[in-house]
Amino acid sequence: MDYLTKWPEAKAIQRANVKSVAKFVHQDLICQYRCPKKLLSDQETHFQDTTQATPFELVYSRTATLPVEIEVKTYPTEPITEKNFQRTLLKRTYNLMETLENKQQKAADNIQKSQEKQKKRHNNQLLDKPVEFKIENKVLLYYTKMKKQ
Repeated sequence: MDYLTKWPEAKAIQRANVKSVAKFVHQDLICQYRCPKKLLSDQETHFQDTTQATPFELVYSRTATLPVEIEVKTYPTEPITEKNFQRTLLKRTYNLMETLENKQQKAADNIQKSQEKQKKRHNNQLLDKPVEFKIENKVLLYYTKMKKQ
């Protein structure tokens, strides 16, 4: 959003995935206006609704620990020793190997289902309204020979 004019930048994208969003941020925001100081979003709610997981969970296979949780001990902790550290690290590694791929696959399946549902809804809306052209209606002509090759 431009702070002077309060003009937001938004774009409808065909696929709600990381590649499309990154392309939008790079081409439509950074290349046009330089690096923004802040990016305002819907707080990942669209992403979480689609994947049923936060981006952090899909990368690290666990919920995020907030800095305040480190300062204010809200969970039981035991003193860190070399033996304890090695055991915890090994346990975490096995946990990642077992669960991370499953969570990512489940998120990909949820995205696929959501996209199919959106496509079906969109196609139904198109089929519900048949277009009838009358004489002297103005229509858009798509001339393929003028298309860049």
